[in-house]
Amino acid sequence: LAYFTAANGDSGWREIALTDEFEPVSFEWSVPRGEVNGQEWIGIWPDPEGGAREVIIRQVSVEMLPQD
Repeated sequence: LAYFTAANGDSGWREIALTDEFEPVSFEWSVPRGEVNGQEWIGIWPDPEGGAREVIIRQVSVEMLPQD
């Protein structure tokens, strides 16, 4: 799971341990000021080991948190 800005504010890939049950997963990422360019996206890599495994996703959402 990763947040990308198409610039220099990417989060980098985060490995999330999955289970057989649906459950919420999340992470917070602070994009450096001046890096947001309107081309942000979420990347989901279901099988980084290349075993042709799949992941079933029920929902994806993004919430912009207030800046400190």
